[in-house]
Amino acid sequence: MRRLVYGVILVTLITVPTGGAGAKGFWRSGYSAMSETDSFQKASDTKVWKHEVGPQWKGTELKLHIVATEGDVALKLLDPTGSTRWEKTIKGTFSFDENFPGPAGVWKVELRLKEATGRYEVKLVAI
Repeated sequence: MRRLVYGVILVTLITVPTGGAGAKGFWRSGYSAMSETDSFQKASDTKVWKHEVGPQWKGTELKLHIVATEGDVALKLLDPTGSTRWEKTIKGTFSFDENFPGPAGVWKVELRLKEATGRYEVKLVAI
């Protein structure tokens, strides 16, 4: 019986945020991310990924791994205000992982391929 009571208390503490912390505090619920992995061959197009970052988060983390064996690959991160937060043109192999504090809303990653061959892994995670 004592284990059951402790179990109920533990579940309650884990699932119910405290009044002082609120949704923006320590007890954030869930996980918010977007990811895409693909390969391309002699491609010339633009891909855009959008990820909604809710008000309980402080920004986003951009994780990339790009291998471009031919052509150019250009990437851009735009925050919800439309401001460019990060931009890079890649040839060869490139990995990146950085946090970008910012407002809630729709964050976008643009990937522009110009006669490019290779593969990509793109991930946006709310932080």
